[in-house]
Amino acid sequence: MATKKARTTRTTDLCYSLATRQFSRLLGRIYQKHLDPVSISAGDFAIMEFLSQNSEMTMNDLAGELVMERTTLVRTLKPLQAKGLVVTKPDPTEPRRLFISLTSLGEAKRQEALPHWAMAQGEVEQLIGKSVAEQLRNGIDTALKANRHS
Repeated sequence: MATKKARTTRTTDLCYSLATRQFSRLLGRIYQKHLDPVSISAGDFAIMEFLSQNSEMTMNDLAGELVMERTTLVRTLKPLQAKGLVVTKPDPTEPRRLFISLTSLGEAKRQEALPHWAMAQGEVEQLIGKSVAEQLRNGIDTALKANRHS
């Protein structure tokens, strides 16, 4: 009779990077499922949320808040601009610096998306538990704040 070999812990079982990438893909599918009916992505929603909270932001400020490269942000904004959801305008004192703002159409789209986003939030909380979701969010916030100052 063969004996069962005890399972050893593998690097992939411990890797924070792998686990967060896998979870990120799962989250992406959850949020996209809920936001598809309003034809925006989770990334679009995040941009519109930041712009809703700040009447206008520079490209660099928004990229910093999103922890995103500026060039990636520029590419991400193009479809939002094409749909008339956001606009950019040059800073009158520094023409190379662009300000981004949400249009009234963008604000309406954000308002339309809010209940769908809330359903995605609820699904995540149901999946891992509200307390765990809040702890995860707090841990991520702590890491991001610490990284901004380093």
